[in-house]
Amino acid sequence: MFLDDKNATPHALAHQSFITILSYGNCYDVHYYSTELKCSFVRNTQSCAREVMFLDYHPLIYCYGVFSPVAQKIFSTFLMIILLVGFFLLIAMLVDRFFLPVMNLVAYKLGFSESLAGITLISIGSGIPDIFTIFLEDFANNGDTLVSEVLGSVTFCVAVVPACIMILRPFRVVSRQYHRDTIFLIISVSLLIFFLSDRIFSLMEGILLCLIYLTYIFTVAGDHLLQKYRARQNLKGNMPFKKTIDGLLEMEAESVVRRLKEKRQPYESNRRRTSIFNQFLDSITPLNLELFTYSSWLYQRIQEVVQAPLYLISLLTIPIVDHSFPGMKWSKLLNVLHCITFPQLLVFLFEASDYMLFGVPLWMILLVVGLIGSVVVFMTSVVERPPRYHVIYVAMSFIGSMVALHFISEEIDSILFSLGVVLKVTTATLKITVPAWGGAATDLISSLALTKLGYHRTAFAYTYGVPMFYVTFYIPVCFLYEMIRSGQTEIVSKFGHMGVTVSIFLILILVLEMLAITICQNCARKSIGIYMLIIYGIFLFYCFLAEGEIVHDYGTNHEHLHNYINFQQANFHKKLFRKSFRGK
Repeated sequence: MFLDDKNATPHALAHQSFITILSYGNCYDVHYYSTELKCSFVRNTQSCAREVMFLDYHPLIYCYGVFSPVAQKIFSTFLMIILLVGFFLLIAMLVDRFFLPVMNLVAYKLGFSESLAGITLISIGSGIPDIFTIFLEDFANNGDTLVSEVLGSVTFCVAVVPACIMILRPFRVVSRQYHRDTIFLIISVSLLIFFLSDRIFSLMEGILLCLIYLTYIFTVAGDHLLQKYRARQNLKGNMPFKKTIDGLLEMEAESVVRRLKEKRQPYESNRRRTSIFNQFLDSITPLNLELFTYSSWLYQRIQEVVQAPLYLISLLTIPIVDHSFPGMKWSKLLNVLHCITFPQLLVFLFEASDYMLFGVPLWMILLVVGLIGSVVVFMTSVVERPPRYHVIYVAMSFIGSMVALHFISEEIDSILFSLGVVLKVTTATLKITVPAWGGAATDLISSLALTKLGYHRTAFAYTYGVPMFYVTFYIPVCFLYEMIRSGQTEIVSKFGHMGVTVSIFLILILVLEMLAITICQNCARKSIGIYMLIIYGIFLFYCFLAEGEIVHDYGTNHEHLHNYINFQQANFHKKLFRKSFRGK
């Protein structure tokens, strides 16, 4: 407490030095403080605040305790698990009812096959929000763990997600396509490891990795165009399908050609006279009444009830476009409302409400623009069919669903980080396990939703397109942005603790999976899925053994590392205390 001006100075310096010590600590160090100081620690520590998206879960555990400390941890953990289940249901709903329909429409219009759509549309679309958040991240605090965290998520994506797809729906992979994607990914990861081995990442290395990604995309697109050309020639000459090495790929391209030749019924044939208000009420009904009434499964009814409020909020903010329904689910009054709510959703998600443009808040500018756009849409559209500029709503639906999925994934990361702190999992293992599961949760649920609807080839290609995007584009762009901001052509980069371990296991998992599928004559069987889950379990088991100092992780000497960390922490606290009390 400050008594007066004379007595305020020493108290202020002591309090300031204490807060400074807290702010430079690691979030998992909260366990080393007493119960009375834990709340101040999590509120003032930068590493705890850095993992917060919209809600801060650490004060829930350590500040608002109404029970004993042990009971409070159990209660808060149970509450966060419930929130995780809710977010997973929200992801499943967004993927099933918003993202997949618009993705199918875009793939149909562009003439993409299932595999090409998974590698390009879904993979790039899921990574674009991360590219935008680069400009909001504190690279100085996240640079040391960036590579290990991304590679941990990639390991989950190439091991667990394909395994779940194989177990849920076994199928025959396209040999040429699968081996191409796997070899590209192995080469990319190996180059990244080689570039970071000297702890220096240069401008040319970043450009080279980006060029590899562009080469990969052009190779995939060129292969697709070649197979479409062959399929057209077969259809023109009424030639029977040839059992060649590219047979499955040609069959997939042939189905695309046939699909593009089909004539869809015009909107006028499906036109029904209905009032604008009845159409609006039908479009915002959050419950699937037919499923809720006739479903014999109780969990489906419970899921519909739980998802209803989340689905209603999504309907009011994100346009829904589905070409399998008459009029692509066009609802005039609801889509007029989207002109106002959709921009505000983006402002909220990107936390740009305080951003000023020409001295005016951005949200206010977007509100005025949205009101003008809503009036234009209302005056130039009809109830029965979508307008000519309906492609704008297609883009809004695609962008809105992908951005929402990204930020839900980030919120899941925040919850899992808080759970990791409670479970006393250190930052090294935490970055390659818990956030990896949260970051890849969207990939897993999206892939399973695609698989259940019969798009297993899209989901399987997606599990390789996403890692290629993050390894050869996202990581280099992060480093290149920091170089541009600092005016340098080189930047100090690290794998982070356990980074070498996850890199080795990632390449090992890719090689073993490719060998297993090749030996099984390119059949993605359930047994291979179980085999991949076992390998990933061995990877996790090894990580936790290394975390418990039972075995040495790759690339470090366990005893020397432990002594080095203790020495550095001791020197840091000595320097900090000397700097804080130098003028007392």
